[in-house]
Amino acid sequence: MPDWLEPTVVLFPFAAWMFAGVGLPWALALLPRALWRERVTVLAVSLALGPVGLTAAMFPLGTFGTITLGGTLAGSALVAAIGAGLAWRRAASPAHPGVAVPEPRLTRGEWLLIAGIALLLLVNVIVTAYWPFLAYDPLWVYAYNAKIFVMERAIPPDMGYYPQLVPLGYTHMQQAWEALHPGAAFTPRGRSFPGSTPRPSSWPTSSGGASPARGEPACWRRRSGCSIRTWPRGTAPATWRSR
Repeated sequence: MPDWLEPTVVLFPFAAWMFAGVGLPWALALLPRALWRERVTVLAVSLALGPVGLTAAMFPLGTFGTITLGGTLAGSALVAAIGAGLAWRRAASPAHPGVAVPEPRLTRGEWLLIAGIALLLLVNVIVTAYWPFLAYDPLWVYAYNAKIFVMERAIPPDMGYYPQLVPLGYTHMQQAWEALHPGAAFTPRGRSFPGSTPRPSSWPTSSGGASPARGEPACWRRRSGCSIRTWPRGTAPATWRSR
């Protein structure tokens, strides 16, 4: 398997758990029973509620305890169980009879539109799997915050830059990759390499001084007044997040 495709394939079960395992029970719990037959509506609500439920379980762990993959899965399983219980109660309640409305048949143009959306989605998945993050928000905000959360196994008290929903979603996937590849969070491109060396204490983490050519960014905060610094593949110290 190509290395650029491996994360997409290996991490798919964790993404499926977030969107379907956690989101689907809550979609059925909150939607009226009359809408349960509308699969597109149920799927859309599930995709929206899945990250909400999973990151809601991660937030207290990172704020008051320790974020681990086991804790994330256990907490999200509890959230999913609550949603499943509410959905079961809704399913057990008598349904209100309504006027049967025949489902509209799709025209040829509508089928072509759906096929175009599916093709665009497939291309987007391939592009996302092949190329790394290049946009500002994923590179300097979501992925940056998630890497800090994984390395420190907590949400630092001074991390007040961005709402935690999206960064914690990234954290879940990085936790899973770190569990499969120990040390990946501390290495470039999310991979562990043999012979990794720790960052020398003489290398700077703020503006000024020289920096090696490759490795992890030592300062990613745009407003911190420090330039990008790098170090060899290895464990980053707690002082790497300089302001």
